Amino acid sequence: MSRPTFRLARPSEEERLARFCAEAFSADPSYFKRRWRQDPAPGSFSLVLEIADQLVGHVHVFDRELELGPGPARCAGLANVAVSSQDRGKGYARLLLRECLERCAEEGYKLSLLYTHVPAVYEAVGFETVPEREALLPAGDGAGWVSGAQRGEDRELYAREYGGRPWTVHRDSAYWTARLGWLPAEGWQLLDREDADGYCWVKAEGDGGLVDEAVGECSRRLLVGAPAPGSWRCRVPLGAVPELPEAPEVEAVAMVRRLAPGVTLDSFSAPGAVGWRTDAF
Repeated sequence: MSRPTFRLARPSEEERLARFCAEAFSADPSYFKRRWRQDPAPGSFSLVLEIADQLVGHVHVFDRELELGPGPARCAGLANVAVSSQDRGKGYARLLLRECLERCAEEGYKLSLLYTHVPAVYEAVGFETVPEREALLPAGDGAGWVSGAQRGEDRELYAREYGGRPWTVHRDSAYWTARLGWLPAEGWQLLDREDADGYCWVKAEGDGGLVDEAVGECSRRLLVGAPAPGSWRCRVPLGAVPELPEAPEVEAVAMVRRLAPGVTLDSFSAPGAVGWRTDAF
């Protein structure tokens, strides 16, 4: 029986790998191509697992800097972990993850972060769940909320409010610009108010939806009423707005793993820590 081999993906394989991931996640290949092509980090890469030259598994690493409190640390954002349907249940996902994490450690990454619906797979290779908080917003009729496409994101205000908070992704100008290539395409809408500073990103889902990355006075207006009718949940920093009720648990959880000695993950549980959906990844 042939042994598994690992190698970096070649640029010419993008279409093939996008179809491979799309089949594994019942998604459109355009999602993966968009994320890979518009990623502003040149250090990002894909790793593939093959057996007898047949593609069995894939993982993509997004090269990010994550705020740990004292400062940013290089983070391997793991995503698009896929195994071919006929090869699942054979332990190949764990083999692929271990190989990937070893390479990341050798390349100087300090930690790894991911989001998953199947935490047991990642617990087996040393990941632990990160605490998150989502609150249910008071009912609102949407009055006063308008598209923020013209004013755009207030980057200076964001930096003052969230730039140094634990487990936020560090954003340089290239990253700020790149986000606009995937967020609207994936259903996120930028909202603001003419009578308030700041902005928020929202995604409608059925009768209500999600609010993320609420900044400035706009974030405080959400405590009075949701940005549209229906049931809305909002990502908030740990320890913030305790008067809002907790939202039901999310299906996808964030998980983190150390990749270097001396790295502490205590700040992930610190008051004010927050990881935005809009930064994944």
